[in-house]
Amino acid sequence: FHRLQQRRLRTLGRLRTGARKPSNGPGRALITWRLTAPSKDLIVAAAGLYGGEVKPWESQDGEQWEVVTASSSLNVLVPPGGMFQQAELWTGGGCTRRCDGRTEQLSGQPCLCPSDIAEFRALGKVGQACRTVTRLSVILPDVRELGTWRMDTKSELAWTEMRTAMDVIEGIHTFTGRAVPASLRLDPRSRKVPGEGTRRYIV
Repeated sequence: FHRLQQRRLRTLGRLRTGARKPSNGPGRALITWRLTAPSKDLIVAAAGLYGGEVKPWESQDGEQWEVVTASSSLNVLVPPGGMFQQAELWTGGGCTRRCDGRTEQLSGQPCLCPSDIAEFRALGKVGQACRTVTRLSVILPDVRELGTWRMDTKSELAWTEMRTAMDVIEGIHTFTGRAVPASLRLDPRSRKVPGEGTRRYIV
């Protein structure tokens, strides 16, 4: 895993923080990692390491396999360039916009999202503008297959907390050019919301 910044590793699968969504209604957050991949062998290997039952899963990309593990923490290697952000608008038909603040990259036209951050966030929450998507690609060294597993999140809190760690990791990348060992963990949190009581969530 040395000098990975000069190589582009293939994506093996996804690390997910939610259960598969029902045909109607919102998805459900998990307290342990859910792994999905087109390769059954990879998911079987992951289940042997992290626990859980291997099941088939019909995704938008076709037939895949999944396991809801028994683990809330994964030992990973973070390669150089492992985290980035994009502004995207998703509908039932897939990604319909991908913006960099100036250009909508799928059409090549000017970005349609508002420049005001507060308005951008408010409209994004109701599906009328892009939302900022943070993508983190990591290696699962215990699975012993060369490639990365990608996690996507729209959570601003998750971005804030990961950004702090990534600042340190990117500094190590600069000096060594090597993938950095880390722990990717799901933490249960709670906070009091006026008029709503205690809200529980996962970061």
